[in-house]
Amino acid sequence: MASVALLTTEDFATPTPVFELPMLTPGAGINRRFLPRLMRTFRVCPTDGTPQFEGLDLSFGGLMCTGPELVWPGNTMEMDLLLPGEKNTVRITGRVADIVSHRGRTAMRVRFENASDTPRKRIAQWMSNQI
Repeated sequence: MASVALLTTEDFATPTPVFELPMLTPGAGINRRFLPRLMRTFRVCPTDGTPQFEGLDLSFGGLMCTGPELVWPGNTMEMDLLLPGEKNTVRITGRVADIVSHRGRTAMRVRFENASDTPRKRIAQWMSNQI
């Protein structure tokens, strides 16, 4: 026969209340982004005909953009990037990773998926010309 132990409240650790947690200073910790990122505006045009987005920043691995109708995280979207000074668009597929607040606006972070080297090279070339 199995024995049963009587549990009391002392057997469980009390969680720390939110107001007792140490405050983090902005920018503290490790920067998880290791790819160069360029803060420059550009046009993001979904290929399905939905309204355009305004690109806020761009890297080889993704972008952040804002617009009138954001896409829910987890969804993929094929898009054409219209980069200032470029004649042709860059077609790439991305997955919406997150919806964030950026300088008082709601924006979405998009991570590029299954991108071949060609669009990434075009993005890298454009970024190098902007610096």
